[in-house]
Amino acid sequence: MGTEVVFWIFEVGGKFIGIAKRGELLYCNTIPLGSEGEAEEDLASNCRGAWGALRMVRGRIEDEALAREIYSLYSGEPRSSLRVNFAIHPNKRFQDALKMMSLIPRGVFTTYGELARALNTSPRVIGSYAARNPYPLLIPCHRIVRGDMGVGGYGYGTELKARLLMMEGVEVDLKSMRVNPDKLIRAEGLIALGRCVH
Repeated sequence: MGTEVVFWIFEVGGKFIGIAKRGELLYCNTIPLGSEGEAEEDLASNCRGAWGALRMVRGRIEDEALAREIYSLYSGEPRSSLRVNFAIHPNKRFQDALKMMSLIPRGVFTTYGELARALNTSPRVIGSYAARNPYPLLIPCHRIVRGDMGVGGYGYGTELKARLLMMEGVEVDLKSMRVNPDKLIRAEGLIALGRCVH
């Protein structure tokens, strides 16, 4: 049947944020969305995309602080010191990719190719992992762009991805949808960041 998680839709700032947890472990979340129904649908999609056969049960989660954190990130605020206990994914390569994505600092970005070099895999694999990221905004997959500096795809649209990057201090040409490469962090920098947290 699959692992059972409890989910709740929080309203913050007139937007709706879905969060699914098992105990203290976060399994997935959404960005702030326009309606409760949209948040619930997106949360189910995020959970299925990353975890497969989760059983989702609606139930009150007392984690308004996490919902406010997600809303703050969506609004361009820096990450606070709020500790988030992410569930460990059984696919080690996917888990390693999520961990590396979580290290990309605010105000810089990397490419699918650079992240692939850091993890010894292909850019296409990194793209599929980013698309299945169950923790949008908390794990900033929006900070990964194409090798030609094009903003690239994002589950919530390229316009939002560009806006998030710009709010974080990355220069984006909205006409061409390309980022200025001067804030690119290369594979070696990502590997060094990974060493710092172990």
